[in-house]
This record gives sequence, structure tokens and C-alpha cells, in this order.
Amino acid sequence: MIARDEADFLDRCLASVKGLVDEIVVVDTGSQDQTKAVARRHGARLFSLEWTGDFSAARNAALERARGQWVLILDCDETLARRDHDTLRLLLRSDAADAYRITTRNYSSDAGRAEWHASAGTDYATEEKHYTGWFPTTKVRLWRRHAAVRFRGAVHELVEASLQETGQRVGDCLVPVHHYGYAEKERAADRYVEAGERKLESSPDDLQARYELAIAYRDAGRLSEGLDQIRFVVSNTAAAGTGSDYLDPDNVDLVHADLLDRAGHLQEALDVVEGLIERSPASTAAHNNAGSLLTRLGRHHEALAAYGRAHELAPDHEVIAGNLERLKRHLADGAEATPELIAASPVEADRGYRLSACLIARDCATDLARCLDSIATVADEIVVVDTGSQDDTVAV
Repeated sequence: MIARDEADFLDRCLASVKGLVDEIVVVDTGSQDQTKAVARRHGARLFSLEWTGDFSAARNAALERARGQWVLILDCDETLARRDHDTLRLLLRSDAADAYRITTRNYSSDAGRAEWHASAGTDYATEEKHYTGWFPTTKVRLWRRHAAVRFRGAVHELVEASLQETGQRVGDCLVPVHHYGYAEKERAADRYVEAGERKLESSPDDLQARYELAIAYRDAGRLSEGLDQIRFVVSNTAAAGTGSDYLDPDNVDLVHADLLDRAGHLQEALDVVEGLIERSPASTAAHNNAGSLLTRLGRHHEALAAYGRAHELAPDHEVIAGNLERLKRHLADGAEATPELIAASPVEADRGYRLSACLIARDCATDLARCLDSIATVADEIVVVDTGSQDDTVAV
């Protein structure tokens, strides 16, 4: 396994495989908490590796140090049920396959996720008892150790391709892995909301408390409630005259526009950003956000000008340079492009490649926004096939 600042999860994970595995290999990629101490306490063979942003490289470093006949891949926020240990032991002694696909139960309270199942409290009552439901994902996690079987892909890394190339027989394992990362992150967001609500209840006239609560609602995906709070702040900030950095009008407008954007109200978000630009014409974030909104509204010429102004204000900002370059490429491929338009705001030379990010989506507006933000400077185009969303996925 690979780990970084996972002390809160790691103890439960390693305890869940005690008595089943013969060795534990942990590659730590730069923990600042007690992760290493937890690993040592469980007798793990601990190795350190500088993080390069490549998950496959880190996982393969762990594989290279493994000595067992079989390899089991777990993440720090996952466990195995002790009741399944005997089943796994029998599987390892059989010759039915060389590798096994395992389904992960990703615990989550988000019933809108595809294939979400309510927790039954029967087969895995102990593992499910604190969670309302889960959704499945499946991949190969268990295989006979082989020098040529390695992970590929810097993100969402898999071994399936190398298993196929080496002729390994792949079967299905009915024992699930229990994954708690999603649920715990949801709970963390909920805790911030609860704390914010308590603070506002005790100080209902505190605009800063409302501002913080708007952000907490946003991060928890409760966009309409976040908008209610930020609109109250917007309408009262000018009169408050507090001078608080948190209530700087620029910051308030950026959060307001972000909430509107996430809720799918692109034109309203643009109106807020344009008001911010009129008041603070040197705001790099405002010009960049205007470029993003204008692009998604199909107003590409105006978007190019907005990104160009942001780039002038912050010429070394990689995200802005990437946004501008990507839009230029889009225009260069379309009928709207003109030599004057393409030359309007120079950025670095074409890097000689074009990358399409391809996704399928359904009712995942909050996750999709994070996903697209994370690939903003990498992908030259984004293709999303929506399979029937009822939320704001299409708008995002």
C-alpha cells in the first residue's frame, strides 16, 4: 500500500488484515502525521518515496519490495472483514485463477450515486453499521506476484493491461473491500456545517459567520443553502463597514459567483464577476473566472479577452496560461478563428500534443466540478457523455 498522512485510517486498515497477510509493505510518500509510527506498530516494512504525482510509480515501488507469492492491494481508508479471511485463504490455495477482481463497497450517504445500495445490516453489519449505504466499484486487487505485472496510469492506476499482456487468468472474488474515505469526507463536510450553524445561531448578526457557513454549505454540496447565506452577506456587507479581511467585497463576490456557477446559474455568476471586475479591475481571479464562464456560455471571443487580461496581470500563473492556450486551440480548430484573434494574447508555444479527457456522468455535479478543476491545465478538450442526470451535472 501507499500512504501519506493517513494515520487516522491506517490503524483500522492494518488491524483488519492481521492474521491474514504474511507481510505488510507500506510506501510512505511524505507523511507529516503519525502514519509511519502506525505502520511500524503493525510490523510493516516501511519505505519512503518522494511524491512525484504518479500513483503508479508509488504503487510499483511497493510491488518491487513485496516478497509474498500473492499480492493484495489496499488503500489506507479501506478494510477487509475478518469473517472473510478464511474465504481468502482458500482462494489463495486454489488454482482457479492467477488474479482476482474485487468489488469495493464505497460507503456514502449520497443515495443519488449510480448503483447506490442501502446498508442492509446483515452480511456485513459491523462494517455497515455507521453508514447509510454504499456504491460498488470493481478492479483487480489480488494476484500472483509477477515481475511484469505493474500498475499503469498516473491517476486511477490499474494492473489489468499488464495482466492481459502476460496471459494471467483473471477471476472474480466475492469478498468485498470496505472503503470509508467518501463517507468520512462527507462527515467532515457535515461537521463544518454543524459548527457553522452553531456559530451563526449564537451570533445571528455576524456576517463573517454567515460567510463561513456559505463556504461550508458549498463544500457539503448544499448549494441553495449556501446561496441563501452568501446573498444575505452580499446585501449587508456594504452597510456593515467591518473592515474584516474575510468580508472583503472581492472575496464575497468570488464565493457568490462560485456558488452560482456550481448551481448551474452561469449568467448570474458572470454578472457577479463582471461587477467585481468593474470595482477591482486588477483582480486576476475575476478575469480568469470570467473567461471560464464566458467559455461555457459559448462566448469564446469575450472569453479569450478575459483570459488574456488575466494572463497580463499574472504572466507566470500556470492555470491561467493553460486556460488561454486551450481556448486558442479550440478557436484555431473552428470557424470563429481569425489570425488577429489567435495572436491577441501570446502564451507559451504549442507543446505539440492534444489531449481529450473523456468522461461519462450521471447525477454527480459536485464530484464533476472537482474532477474538471483537477484536469483544467492538462486536457485540451473535455468530452462528457451524460446518461440521464437529474441534478446540475449538465450545467457543470
